[in-house]
Amino acid sequence: MVFRKLVLRAMGSSGLYSILRHRRKGAIAMAYHGVEEEIIDPRIQTVHIPLRRFRRHMDYIKKNFEVIALDDLSERLEAGRGLDGRQVVLTFDDGYRNNLEVVAPLMESLDLPFAVFVSTEHTGQGVRMPTYRLRAGIYLTEAKSCRIRGFPEPFDLRDERARDHAIQAIAARYKTAPQPEADAILEDVESLIPEERWSEIDARFASDTPMNWEEVEILHRRGVTIGSHGRRHVILHTGQDEAWIRDEVRLSREEVERRLGSCRYFAYPNGTSQDIAPVAADEVVRSGYELAFTAEFGEIRQDTDRRLLPRVDGDDGFEYLQFYLNTAYRPGHHG
Repeated sequence: MVFRKLVLRAMGSSGLYSILRHRRKGAIAMAYHGVEEEIIDPRIQTVHIPLRRFRRHMDYIKKNFEVIALDDLSERLEAGRGLDGRQVVLTFDDGYRNNLEVVAPLMESLDLPFAVFVSTEHTGQGVRMPTYRLRAGIYLTEAKSCRIRGFPEPFDLRDERARDHAIQAIAARYKTAPQPEADAILEDVESLIPEERWSEIDARFASDTPMNWEEVEILHRRGVTIGSHGRRHVILHTGQDEAWIRDEVRLSREEVERRLGSCRYFAYPNGTSQDIAPVAADEVVRSGYELAFTAEFGEIRQDTDRRLLPRVDGDDGFEYLQFYLNTAYRPGHHG
């Protein structure tokens, strides 16, 4: 990994990227979640990145690319022209309050458009994302072991390595289980921490607070594009009930439209190819979305399926960001 970063750093300083950039043919959609002034525990705040790193990303993108809004991307795809490898779209999933308090001021100062995909029930009810509760429950419980429904043996929680193993196994099952089973897993993990302590943990990790609708409306009035990320952040894989999948896609759009007047774009929760059942992609079209975004890597070309547009994860280090943006190629797993 260290050697790879050194190679990428050398490529960035060599001027090679300015040549490679012009060989790309499609736009890049960047995917972020949250941005915080300071990350106090990366085990819990895994979807948030420090403001200093994010600012470096944005400075680089503004200097070297053309940042366009989702409406502009949609219009260029509809027209069949206007994408030449220089265009970048900036998106944020889930709808965290720091999108308003931290991200928006920086983006406005740089004059960069961006979009936020909100999970409508989390927005409406102020409920934290389930994966945050899973991470916090396992890493911060005082229990030395736990039993989770669906697993034949209890998990050892006596040290950090054991907790790493537990959260990996539990999160993997949660993301592939039918929603009733996933809800049971979350309930078991949440029960590892007393209610009053959850209040203290949530206060400590304010980074994971979702926006409420008033805050979403403020972003919308400031020109930020608001799309749907489903109702309950249910992962829309083939193991889910098809009626539930359709409701997640359709009803979330209706809620955003009721609040803001328009909802043209969707981002699949989790978003890998294994997380998107065919019925989900079909419902995107049936519900009237213009574009839908995955977490699959790649660039957006004129012939890319508009129900399954790729994005590039913005959580990696700066050297990887440069490499991805300029080549649209993803090297092997780097840890």
